[in-house]
Amino acid sequence: MSLFGNLDVSEGDAGVARWRRLWEVREVLIVTGRESRFDPFPELFDSAARIDTLHTVSTDAYDHREAILRAVLGR
Repeated sequence: MSLFGNLDVSEGDAGVARWRRLWEVREVLIVTGRESRFDPFPELFDSAARIDTLHTVSTDAYDHREAILRAVLGR
């Protein structure tokens, strides 16, 4: 029998604080598909200096990886 845990559940506020420190005073670029429902909610991301989003293709992004990389590097 395997036993699995979820740090998001067991660590609560301490886990959120670690995520916030990761982005603290950094410029963040979120790369996501056009129809993604990802939302950089403030509880984790409002410590970032700036948040920008690059919307890419909705499916088969690996097939477009070079164009996506160029777009990221061009930001």
